[in-house]
Amino acid sequence: MMMIKQIIADNIRALCFQGFKPDPAHRRSYFLYGFLITWLVGVGRYWDHPSAHWWQYAGLGSLAYIFILTALLWILIAPLRPKRWLISDICLFLMFTAAPALLYAIPVERMMPMMLAQSANALFLFVIAMWRVALLIHFLYKYAQLNVFRIAIGTLLPIMSIICVLSMLNLEQAVFEIMAGNDRASTPYDAAYQLVWVLSLFSMLGLPIVLFFYITALIASWIAYREEKEAGEFREATNKRAEAEQSLVVEEADSSLS
Repeated sequence: MMMIKQIIADNIRALCFQGFKPDPAHRRSYFLYGFLITWLVGVGRYWDHPSAHWWQYAGLGSLAYIFILTALLWILIAPLRPKRWLISDICLFLMFTAAPALLYAIPVERMMPMMLAQSANALFLFVIAMWRVALLIHFLYKYAQLNVFRIAIGTLLPIMSIICVLSMLNLEQAVFEIMAGNDRASTPYDAAYQLVWVLSLFSMLGLPIVLFFYITALIASWIAYREEKEAGEFREATNKRAEAEQSLVVEEADSSLS
């Protein structure tokens, strides 16, 4: 029980921007907790959705999202040369950011008129998305210790990439019916769908620009790595030469004394 309280307290501190510091001695317990929270969020997100797939009702979408985003972040950020970048820490951090999405489980459409329910769902989407983005920025700054430019690139590129892929592969039919003005029954998710559509538009327009700056950052990282490697090789060669010269001086001193 004490361990559960400690993990929950650490999760709350992480959500309040007070540092991501899981106890290394109990990482398995932290992962079990994160897995459970992520699964519950996935179930709560779609439990009352009228047209979700079975794997969404089962909460599998949230679990898949965590592992895919973990791999994506690790692959994209690692070349930017962060101070720390363990894939297990990234996965646990993302699981810790899942809890705010429990707001999605609130059946607002059963508690208020349709127009207000649409606004509430859109507000939930906006608040949770902004909260998670702020947590990612804080994580890249405190944990990975990247500079401001690389934090901006490391934040925008994975988010824009995911939004673009989802908008091409998994946008609900309701989005297109809304934007086309087709006659259809309103749902509590329409305002949220419109917000996703707007984000998709900006992501598609901005992704090429972010990719350009990302490639620029990669080139700068590679140049810095080469310079550090050459400087290290030069220092090593200089030290060896100094040691050789010192040995020669000692040998000459010994020979002169003899």
